[in-house]
Amino acid sequence: LEGNDEMLVGNPQNNFTVAGNYKLSQKGSISPSLMWCSATKAYTELDTLGEPVLNTVDGCLLANLMLRFEKLPIRNMNIDFGVYDILDQRYPYIEPYNGYYPPFPGGSREIVLKVKYMFKLKE
Repeated sequence: LEGNDEMLVGNPQNNFTVAGNYKLSQKGSISPSLMWCSATKAYTELDTLGEPVLNTVDGCLLANLMLRFEKLPIRNMNIDFGVYDILDQRYPYIEPYNGYYPPFPGGSREIVLKVKYMFKLKE
């Protein structure tokens, strides 16, 4: 990026992620995670002369939470239940070149239910 050799167009200069897992019991655990991205510089429009305009796109904080249940009455089965983007930030997808388009909004809050069953084949 002109004037800052350590920053790329369309990419946050700083990104911080923290994730953890806490065992609630023998059969369950909880896994929270947070991801913070700093503001990003991007060419998101043209001025009245048709020249690209370098703008700042706000950073965001994404929070996720997953619950896992295992060792259920049905052997070899796990159930995961979670929420992605709890704060409904809609992480912006930014073009890393002079595309002149505003950021595309990411997906909204997502609720997930995963049921896993592990089959064992006889040898």
